[in-house]
Amino acid sequence: MKSLPGLGSGVVVATLWLRIPAYVKIPAIFGAGVLAASELTIDVNHALQSAKIFLCRAVQSEARAADPAKTRAAMKAGVPVTGAEALLATQVDQGDADAQQSRRLRRPRPRALKRYAPRPPWA
Repeated sequence: MKSLPGLGSGVVVATLWLRIPAYVKIPAIFGAGVLAASELTIDVNHALQSAKIFLCRAVQSEARAADPAKTRAAMKAGVPVTGAEALLATQVDQGDADAQQSRRLRRPRPRALKRYAPRPPWA
């Protein structure tokens, strides 16, 4: 029963479409086709240009990224560095120190128990 209203509206549209003269149908179909083509063109251009957009953003972020090793060398040489670069180098040093400390504190793993043959059911 739910499909009857949809079927009825389809019949109404088909009946009205047959009554519309051809000089109205042709420009309407042509206009809908042009609109669809322009929308498709916009979508294709966005899809093709997205790689360039993301590449530019990646290059910019890579250029802004601070190298901790270079920052440490600059700090030791007395060359002025930005606060963000110094903070990053400090955080990397702290992470390295934490990793070394956890390696020192880690106890050796106990050896796995040797697996023996399964016991017989009568034992």
